[in-house]
Amino acid sequence: MCDGTHRGTAVTPLKVVLDEPQTVVWCACGESRNAPFCDGTHASLE
Repeated sequence: MCDGTHRGTAVTPLKVVLDEPQTVVWCACGESRNAPFCDGTHASLE
């Protein structure tokens, strides 16, 4: 689902392959230690 808007920035996209249908929570804050999945780190950011 990459639209290319990261071009020209320091953001590096990750390719994720899911072998079976599953529910995932994507990290939107960019601070997860389990990228690209959310690990709840956003709750401790100021």
